Amino acid sequence: MLALFASQKKPKHTPIQLSATEEHIKALHNRRSDLIEMVNKEKNRIQHPQQHYCKHDLKKHISFLEKQLTKTEKEMTQLINDNDFLSAKAKIMESIPGVGKVSSAMLICSLPELGTITDKQIAALVGLAPYDKQSGIYRGKSIIKGGRYDVRKVLYMAALVAARHNPVLKVFYQKLLKAGKKHKVALVAVMRKLIVILNIMLQKGESWAPSIIQ
Repeated sequence: MLALFASQKKPKHTPIQLSATEEHIKALHNRRSDLIEMVNKEKNRIQHPQQHYCKHDLKKHISFLEKQLTKTEKEMTQLINDNDFLSAKAKIMESIPGVGKVSSAMLICSLPELGTITDKQIAALVGLAPYDKQSGIYRGKSIIKGGRYDVRKVLYMAALVAARHNPVLKVFYQKLLKAGKKHKVALVAVMRKLIVILNIMLQKGESWAPSIIQ
């Protein structure tokens, strides 16, 4: 069915090739994720009663991993700062409350389409576009699925901050809660609105301002 659809509709596909710098940043971001996972595992091990005799070694390893983590993050930031195009892109994204240096770096290397496609397309690409769950007379709740999981993880953390400190998204989030939406549903809506706002900001080449979404 997919082959038949493609043969008849002939949808356009324009893949975006990452530059060498963007590939480097992506590799560093993946390494950062691995380091965070290792740190968390070691911290969990140190809490186990049977690890009493190994605590000194575990603490040394955790300290080493945390230093490597800091080094990796600094290298990511330096690569972006040394590239005028990526630096300007990161500056725009980081101007919105909720998006920091690590988040912007991840979006640069894992969502290069940001700012080049429509709002609906970017939401679907990340996996934040709602899809109706229905069959015949059955009508289920709308769900999100597919998309880029690693990007959603970063947006989830950014949305948590934005729901507390971004003046526009905080009001939006509270309004959904008062309307009876569950915390997770409201937060997904904030994630979707956040990625749409970032898409608009990059399209316009403008830093964050509440009026940018009006």
